[in-house]
Amino acid sequence: MNQVIVSVILLVYNHEKYLRESIESILSQKVDFNYEIVIADDMSTDSSQEIINYYFGKHADLIRPVLRSENIGASKNYYEACVSAKGKYIASLEGDDYWCDDYKLQKMVDFLEGNNSYIGVSHVIEGLDIHGNTERHPVIKDALAAEISIKELLRGKRFSIIATVYRNIYKDKNYSAIFTAHRQVADYIIAVILLDLGKIWIINEVMSVYRVRNMPGESNYNSITDFMTKAQDHISLICNIARYYDKYNFTGELVRYSLPAFFSSIRRNLLSDYFDRVFRLLPGKVKIQFFLCLPYYVLKTLMCSIQGSEKRNKTKKDSL
Repeated sequence: MNQVIVSVILLVYNHEKYLRESIESILSQKVDFNYEIVIADDMSTDSSQEIINYYFGKHADLIRPVLRSENIGASKNYYEACVSAKGKYIASLEGDDYWCDDYKLQKMVDFLEGNNSYIGVSHVIEGLDIHGNTERHPVIKDALAAEISIKELLRGKRFSIIATVYRNIYKDKNYSAIFTAHRQVADYIIAVILLDLGKIWIINEVMSVYRVRNMPGESNYNSITDFMTKAQDHISLICNIARYYDKYNFTGELVRYSLPAFFSSIRRNLLSDYFDRVFRLLPGKVKIQFFLCLPYYVLKTLMCSIQGSEKRNKTKKDSL
């Protein structure tokens, strides 16, 4: 039997509106190696499983459905799919996103085959809003055509896990921390796990599109989760990761997230909730750092506001 080079992990939960485009973007890949598509559906309540079965009927040689009879959460759904993966490399996609480059897998496998010192390779992703407008993902604008190590991650640099193809690490070790750290949010801990093992290279090309959704009637995390719960989830996740990887200092990450959440809670009149649900989760040394950084953050926010106002005024004058 020919070796499976890439296992594409497609995560699905109530993605019936977008799932066909997502699957088709995988099937359209032009490669010179064997790959499999593991479609892990976390007990969707819409027609997602019917769509998966339709494609399985047409591509039984490529597609391996995992249709869960109970909802286990996005993190565990992903982890168990990865553990079952046969490939030398792992690629990921969510059922509401899609690839926009038919040579994505080939390019990334070629890189990994020729660069054994890297644990994975990623690329630029593009956001697509409900109006059809696109933009490059803002958090990785400073990480193009460059490598990222754990040091850069801890300093705030980011890359897209969902865009990353990486070596199959699940054959040799248990990484159940991926789902025990948080039931729904796994991107950051996967990034820590990978960068603890090696570096990631970022290719300066757009090869995939993610849908920017934060509205009623949608089933994705950003749509069904309110601001305070998101803040609570993120702080809880980082605190849990810090326990698993206590050799690294996550103070900066906690402060970088908790300070903006603090000011957002003021604007939303949720300051009391913030201290009850978010701030209390911070370790003592992080709370001290929080208050030490607060004046700097206030000044920085004020300066950005002044610069933004001056820029708008200049634009207005130029248009007269």
